[in-house]
Amino acid sequence: MGKFQPSLKVLLTILAILPVVNKVTAEQIVPSKFKNNKVFVTPTTSYGVKLYLHTDTGGGGNILAINKTTEKIVDKKLIQLVQTGERTFKTVPIPFWDKESNFPLVKYTKNNKFLLLEPNHWAFSDSDGQLGNTWFSGNIWKFDYINQSLSTLTIKEADNYSQLEGSKAISLSFKTDELGERLNDFPRMFITIDQQKLPVLLDTGATTFINNQDKMEGEPALSFVGTSFISESIFRQWQKKHSAWETKFEQFKGMKFEMIEVPSIDIAGFKTGPVWFTMRPDANFHEYMSSMMADHVEGAIGGSAFQYFSMVINYPKAEVSFSQPIKS
Repeated sequence: MGKFQPSLKVLLTILAILPVVNKVTAEQIVPSKFKNNKVFVTPTTSYGVKLYLHTDTGGGGNILAINKTTEKIVDKKLIQLVQTGERTFKTVPIPFWDKESNFPLVKYTKNNKFLLLEPNHWAFSDSDGQLGNTWFSGNIWKFDYINQSLSTLTIKEADNYSQLEGSKAISLSFKTDELGERLNDFPRMFITIDQQKLPVLLDTGATTFINNQDKMEGEPALSFVGTSFISESIFRQWQKKHSAWETKFEQFKGMKFEMIEVPSIDIAGFKTGPVWFTMRPDANFHEYMSSMMADHVEGAIGGSAFQYFSMVINYPKAEVSFSQPIKS
């Protein structure tokens, strides 16, 4: 989940509720790369163009950054304009993937599109764009952070995984209508920190940045990293109660974020850590994000916590399973 302008948030929300159907017939290893606790997929289009896309279960629609790579796959004749408030955005159909690229297919409909954004958008400084929750909807995904592998599973394979010794499953909840039909696929779950049970968004795309002041010469001055988010009110509680917990500030393009390192958290009965949380204003989660979820949330749990796990997100079953396998 990134930081977007309100009108863009509205458009992403609209894109997030459009139906997407992925068909899986066997376990499928997805071409991907794990970097700084973030997960990127690397599909090749039918035109032979390889993309580098950020995955974001807590993000809205699918997005392409406008750059030299993505311009090769954008058919200008297929660009459509979408008006949200006072702003106009460009959209293009999702491309067809190379049959040999081993990339999960989606249902190609007129509403299933990529939103085009300018390349200087901070959220995509290290990628060609994003696959949001509409991409993951309806499938079963295994994010193995320990062995750095992303794959899709069949129902049988997911059931076998959840029954493995050492694997623990917890329920997810999604926003539904009065008939119980799911309105979107923003997954809500619980974690426990300092004996407090907190509702959070399951967010593989949670991103912040670190200044590489202590890195070797030649390293980039800034690195985008997987993080977790917490509301300011909870952040201040932790600061007041635990003065020994390390905090720091990060600044980027006029934005200033506070971060705190929590020594240990509980996810599905696993106690692990440390985990860095980036502070966000209460309204970001109490008002905006909570309005799109099954109920109130206090933040988002992301790569800074998932780095310790192999995780299977079962969207049809509304369940997520965790394990801590030995690195192969």
